[in-house]
Amino acid sequence: MYAVDNPLIIAEDTPAEWGKYGGAGLDFVADPMVLRTGELFLGGRSGTTAIAADPENIWAAINNNLGALFTFFDTLVTRERMPYLQYWETYYVMPTTDLVSSLGTLLVPVSIEYGLYQHVLEEVKRALQDVSLETLPDDLVNDVAGELGAFAYEWHPPLPLEWTVLDEHRRRVAEFLTGGMVFGAYAQATGSDHVIQSKRSRLLLEMSPAGGREGMWGWHEEDRLFSGFRQYCAGMNNVRAGEFPSGPTVLPHLLLQEPAPVSTRDLLERCLKLREDRDGVKYRSWLKGLREAWRLGREETPEARETVEETLRELNARLATPGIRPHETRVTVEGPTADLEVGMVGPVPEVKLTIKDIPINRPPTPRWLAAWTFEHLSFKRHRRLLLRLALDQTRYRDISRHLYAVWSRS
Repeated sequence: MYAVDNPLIIAEDTPAEWGKYGGAGLDFVADPMVLRTGELFLGGRSGTTAIAADPENIWAAINNNLGALFTFFDTLVTRERMPYLQYWETYYVMPTTDLVSSLGTLLVPVSIEYGLYQHVLEEVKRALQDVSLETLPDDLVNDVAGELGAFAYEWHPPLPLEWTVLDEHRRRVAEFLTGGMVFGAYAQATGSDHVIQSKRSRLLLEMSPAGGREGMWGWHEEDRLFSGFRQYCAGMNNVRAGEFPSGPTVLPHLLLQEPAPVSTRDLLERCLKLREDRDGVKYRSWLKGLREAWRLGREETPEARETVEETLRELNARLATPGIRPHETRVTVEGPTADLEVGMVGPVPEVKLTIKDIPINRPPTPRWLAAWTFEHLSFKRHRRLLLRLALDQTRYRDISRHLYAVWSRS
């Protein structure tokens, strides 16, 4: 079993103990499958030797969880710190490139005392005692069970008595669902978001009682606010459209940077650099404010809605999609003998030079000036990054091909 030094320990079911979680800068509970997907991707093909696994089976599992991979990289940019909650008891065997060595102090190990875990588990088992897994479709059951095996998922929580008679694959799915409910309870107790892998999300939504979904409130609100991006970022021409979140994700942006990334380590370093970039810091701060409002049951501010709507208008204009009025910006610089006005209406630049009150219009404007105007005059930093992420995402029809090429070389 893998272990870590000096974890944050939550020992009792009291507000003060659970409050340690937020006090450590943590505002979400990460699904272990999200972390594992990121870890196995960062380890690359060479890292599969440490877990004695067929590299192609590992890639197939990653490829079936691209949504989890997007979420992993997004959280590195948009969250203050990454929780590492009892991870070492879910996966006993680590790849050669593990999360601790990859993320350093960004990662916060968290340990729930056994007695408290048992208390939460018993509550979950009581909530699930009337839930039947017999109605789950066989393809979902076999898919989940196969991925748990490929990822070396070793968390086997005790099940409600009614589930002990299930066949092996359904027992694995039952353990998977129970684990998701336990982590959902942790999210509820800490007042944080439950960031969850898509298949576990489907199971929780279909099978669990309403109480098991409390931590997913923020996820639903985020999905609602950013839903307008879906038609652009995961359109009909994208064969992996269902894997993308509603809002833009950072991985396409990282993959398209120059020079081209040659390894998963390159992608991680670029992600961490974006995290500390001024645009990244502003973007993270903006999202943090949104999530805090949703956590308290409030709507996002008008400014936040304006940010999304304005970015969508600009995205629409750049992709030449009719029907939405583009963003317009004008900046005037006054001089002793001439005035220069630089303007942008969507992607169309306008420049007007006035000398001694005589207007001179000089279209067309060079492409470099149009780009400069947008980058430096038009948008606040978090809006600018949001648009860049969206534009880069539209450039892919099947992002898994590029990801596989980078993973295979690593």
